[in-house]
Amino acid sequence: MRFELIPGLSISGQIWMQVFITCTLIYMLWKYRKDTISLLFILLSWPRVFIFYGKTIENMYKMAMLLLSIYFFYQLYTYRTYQKRERWLLITFALFSIQFIVSVFVYTQNTITIVLSQYSRYVEILLLYFIVKYIIYNGKGERLLALFYDIGLMQIIISVFKMFVIGWQMEGLVGSFTVIGGAQGTTIPILWFINLWYYRKGQLGKWDWLYVLGLLLVGFTTGKRAVMFILPVVVAAFMIYVPKLRLKGSTIAITILLVPLLLYCGVRLTPTLNPEHKIWGSFDWEYAMGYAETYQFGKEGLQGQSDAIAQADEHIQYAGGAIIAQKNQYIEAEGRGGATIAMLRLLIGDHETIDQDWWGLGFNSMYSTDYEEFDKLPLTIHVNHKGSATGVFQSYVTTGLLGALCTILFSFAFLFYCRHKRIKYVLLTICAWEYFMYTGFIFRTPVFMAILFTVIHSVNYERLMANTYRRQMSHSSIKPLPDNSICLE
Repeated sequence: MRFELIPGLSISGQIWMQVFITCTLIYMLWKYRKDTISLLFILLSWPRVFIFYGKTIENMYKMAMLLLSIYFFYQLYTYRTYQKRERWLLITFALFSIQFIVSVFVYTQNTITIVLSQYSRYVEILLLYFIVKYIIYNGKGERLLALFYDIGLMQIIISVFKMFVIGWQMEGLVGSFTVIGGAQGTTIPILWFINLWYYRKGQLGKWDWLYVLGLLLVGFTTGKRAVMFILPVVVAAFMIYVPKLRLKGSTIAITILLVPLLLYCGVRLTPTLNPEHKIWGSFDWEYAMGYAETYQFGKEGLQGQSDAIAQADEHIQYAGGAIIAQKNQYIEAEGRGGATIAMLRLLIGDHETIDQDWWGLGFNSMYSTDYEEFDKLPLTIHVNHKGSATGVFQSYVTTGLLGALCTILFSFAFLFYCRHKRIKYVLLTICAWEYFMYTGFIFRTPVFMAILFTVIHSVNYERLMANTYRRQMSHSSIKPLPDNSICLE
């Protein structure tokens, strides 16, 4: 058995982390042992326990999660919650599936294992939409929100343990989710704050704000910079924009004070965001913003994106196993934002395309290549660094421009079913930023999507109950109670 370990990091430290995370999984399974459907969400939130033991165990885990999702989908008759207006989910999923199958089996060379492991996550997401809907519409929404709250608490506890065992900042080992790679250290705080906000109905107490700081710690221990900018904005959006300031004066005051404080502490605690490059360096807003722009759009910044064309005449063998002549000309894009802008320009016809641009190179080309191999992939767009590949750029590499379009249609379709306009707009903005300007983990991680589904269905269910109550009161002599719900406009 080949363990998944981070090179150069203490093996004993990584083993201690694995033991501790396994203990947290056992604790959660024991705590929710009487609620079988909760076991699905708990297991989906602890993939790292299985990733640690190598690809074989990881693939078995992924298959088990798919089978478990299918089991609950049929066992609970959750498909009966389907409504005619949700047909667009099935239509976009069908388009996504057709394009996916054609791309990976006709135009690329992938093993059946990697194809199934990638496709299964989207099947799980569709099934989870109806499973979560079933739970919410059976009056168990609070229990599900509490479950996700506890899962978030475990991420904070694991991050604190990581600080003592591994060190202050180490990219990778993100909570109970990943071993290698730290991008989820940005996504987790955002999604779990959204869950906390709805769980508390927008009224956060002092212990809840401590929970928020704990979520920021999750990102801090993985060395993530984006979360220091994004989380304060998300907090402000849900605490001020969504409820239209219809909150207690004390809550508004705390929000106005804490949002800048989160940003201030984030900049000083992140070495790359301050001039001294150390923890608790000075606060230099101009320097931090300059670094952020360079990180997103390269040294030339947003205004410096150009039609940079490079020449190459070599033949390469990429991870899919096929030898392909690389195109003579390709576009050089810098930073995550630069890659997305280059894709948009390619899509609208500013540059000539080849077959690989439309159908992709398969999943091996993205997830099994090293940095040098990735730089030589036979595509029209090249990024200056593999780490700059955004969610949409990863879709472009694996399934082409058509795959990226189908992924956008399918993944964003869920969000449009939220019947609270302001929540819908905020969720759309967050997911758009995460997919087009960051790593796209939300759309590729079933349990992340489950959190969004929980909020969406809870909002819709609350509206349904309120409308039902109002109709009943309209035929009664009893005066309706005033509506104080934060989720109703």
